[in-house]
Amino acid sequence: MDTSWLKPITEAKYLVVDNAYRYRAILRYFYTQHERMRQYLFPEEVYAFLKQYDEFRDYTEEELQQDLEQLVKWKNLIARQETGHIRTIEEFKKKRFRYQCSPYTVEIERMIRTLEQLGDTFGGSLEKTRFDRLYASLVRMESIIHGGFVEKRDEINQVWEETFDYFKKIIQNSADYIAYLNGENMEERMMSDSFLVYKEQFTAYLRDFIVALQKTSMQIKGIRCTKLLKKCWITGNGFRLPFITKKRMNRSGS
Repeated sequence: MDTSWLKPITEAKYLVVDNAYRYRAILRYFYTQHERMRQYLFPEEVYAFLKQYDEFRDYTEEELQQDLEQLVKWKNLIARQETGHIRTIEEFKKKRFRYQCSPYTVEIERMIRTLEQLGDTFGGSLEKTRFDRLYASLVRMESIIHGGFVEKRDEINQVWEETFDYFKKIIQNSADYIAYLNGENMEERMMSDSFLVYKEQFTAYLRDFIVALQKTSMQIKGIRCTKLLKKCWITGNGFRLPFITKKRMNRSGS
């Protein structure tokens, strides 16, 4: 086991502590500005943003400064002393800082944005066209290897990233869709008369996906070049769908 999995994530504390609404509002603003390629923010700008909302009507600049310092301690923000416009020693001693969102926090906020768009049920899909894209990308990778890597590095990196992106999305979408099928809401729908109307469409949808999976896995098995490419092989076992009990299949009328 990787021991890094066992360590507490200090950067996530702001989500559950007292005054979490203040920390979340501050870091969401930093995140949105990061997405706009504005890396460093001054406290005055953050304060002006927060004061637009009723929840921060009584919020003071001193409280903001305390919150910023706490977020620095939790490694959510990176503080940098501003020295560009200092004219006197007294101004230097005041240590005016500007702040940047840390990489960990950017990813946490990005994940939260995704979670906010999710419903209470799993989504996902069994999109068979992704197999064709994955195979085409692997063929392109094989061509690059056989050609001696004469393409530009950016082009090679793009093909590599696209290949693993197709692979990852097939797994994620398939797993989410199977979880959706195995959910309690789906069980109730399978027992209803209305589900029988869609039974044939659902069966065809699942069958087409499995056929595309088997076809593409055989094509990918034919790609043989280097050990590097062998690590990218996807066989039928690699995409085996989670087990659906006979009981569930009987309910669906299959």
